[in-house]
Amino acid sequence: MSTLSKPIVMRVFLVLLLSVFTLFACQNSGDTTTSTVTMPSLETEEAVAYQMEDIPGSSAQIAKHFSDDGDLLEFGTMVGGKKNGTWTYYAPDADFPIKVISFVDDMYTGTYMEFNERGQAELLATYKNNKLDGPWGKFRFGRPEMTANYKGGELDGIRREYDFRNGNLLKEASFKAGQLDGLVRDYDEEGRVMVEYMYRDGEKISGGVVERE
Repeated sequence: MSTLSKPIVMRVFLVLLLSVFTLFACQNSGDTTTSTVTMPSLETEEAVAYQMEDIPGSSAQIAKHFSDDGDLLEFGTMVGGKKNGTWTYYAPDADFPIKVISFVDDMYTGTYMEFNERGQAELLATYKNNKLDGPWGKFRFGRPEMTANYKGGELDGIRREYDFRNGNLLKEASFKAGQLDGLVRDYDEEGRVMVEYMYRDGEKISGGVVERE
C-alpha cells in the first residue's frame, strides 16, 4: 500500500506548492493591465465573470473569479482565452482549496485533486485530454479507500479497495481496457485470501472460495 500512496501524496505537495506560488503572483503582480471577461465556466457551464490581469512579457493572463461577497472562488492562467496550467478552486469563506485542476487548452490534462473542508485529499486523479489516464485514488480522512490506474478513460491495471480505518486490503481486481482481466481477490480481516477468481476479457474462467485446512 505504501508504494501506491507515496507518489500520490508527493504529487499533492508539489501541486499545492505550485498553487501557493501562483496565488502569490496573483496578489503581487505589480503593474498589470486588468479587464473583465464573461465566459461559461467549464465546471458549471454558467456564465462567469473573470477579472483578467495581463502578465508582462507573456501572452498568458491571470484570471480570477470572485463571489458577490468578494471571496476568491477560482484562479489560474489563461492563454488565448483558454484555461492552461494549474487552477485552484475555493468554496466561499473556505480556508483550503476544494479543487486543484491542471488544464491544457480548456481540457483536463495532468493532476486533478479534490479536498474536504479540512484540506485533506479526498480524490486524486490524472487526466489526459479530459479522460482519466494514470493513477487514481479515493481517500477518507487522508487514508486510501480505493486506488486504481486508468488508460484512455478505462480501468487498466490493479484496482485495490482498503479499510480506511486500519489500512487493511479488502479487495483487489485486475483490469485491462476497462474489463476484468486477471485475478480478483477478497481478503479477510487478517489479510488472508477468502475468494479468488480468474477473469479473461471480462469473463470469469475459474476460481471460488479458498479452502483452508
